[in-house]
Amino acid sequence: KVQALYWNAFKSRTNKKVLEEVRAAKPDAVISIGGEHLYAGTVEAMRQGGDIPVAAWVTGEPATLDPLDPYRWMNFSSYSHFFVVDELWGESLKLLPIPRASLPFAGNDEVFRPVSVSKDIKDIDVLFVGDLFPSHPHTASGFVRAKILRALKQEQLVTKALVPGAEKLKYFFPGLAQGIGVHGAKSLIQINQFLNRAKVVVYINTILLKTGFDAMLYNIALSGSFVITDHKSNAGHLFDGHLVAAKDPEQLVEKVRYYLTHAAEREDSARKIRQIALERHTYAQRAKEILRHIQSTV
Repeated sequence: KVQALYWNAFKSRTNKKVLEEVRAAKPDAVISIGGEHLYAGTVEAMRQGGDIPVAAWVTGEPATLDPLDPYRWMNFSSYSHFFVVDELWGESLKLLPIPRASLPFAGNDEVFRPVSVSKDIKDIDVLFVGDLFPSHPHTASGFVRAKILRALKQEQLVTKALVPGAEKLKYFFPGLAQGIGVHGAKSLIQINQFLNRAKVVVYINTILLKTGFDAMLYNIALSGSFVITDHKSNAGHLFDGHLVAAKDPEQLVEKVRYYLTHAAEREDSARKIRQIALERHTYAQRAKEILRHIQSTV
């Protein structure tokens, strides 16, 4: 009950603050990232009778309800446009008569980029990246990552891991943190430095995503690091077939072993996916796509 009261008070203050900022700025358009926590009344007020387009970049499955936030799906009802990071999530919004388009996550090219590492060598064979205990509704993704990390560890393939949440999983995966260099939360700059030190980066995406990838995958690509990830149906479309992905743990282990001994191939893949990420998958590119789509439909 106390948690619910706190959450409702926080949302009320946030909605009030956002509306005040929009009214003061008098923008030509508003883009809400996420969008589900702005009340329908707040969105309607920002739209000023339909004069201002207010778009939601939907970054979570709209139909995933939270006991503390049971009306989040209804909060989408007043937006003028939807941009959905996973194509299949758009089905959850089809009963709302609002234009929608697919728009995947993106990466931060201001932070994630190639940097010089000590003596210009890769001193980490395999770097495993990913939160092992993310918040609702992605907790199950943490268990999947823990199982993959354990499988890699059993194959003696992991030398470092950037895995917040490991402590919370110690009862489910005892001994997981032993024998590998486990690091918790780091700054984005530090994460980029770790990525640049690795020969092979392993990242497992949120399992709620069915067709695309988390923002972290794009950040890894922008860092210039070679990455192996789990397969998504839009992998070929988003990275022109240059992204190395595995469909099961056995295939993942096999590919990690292969690319550890094939430096030229992994460097070629890293170079190609970084170029694609720079050209197509930065936040600046996403902003241009959103504005272009809004302008074409108003």
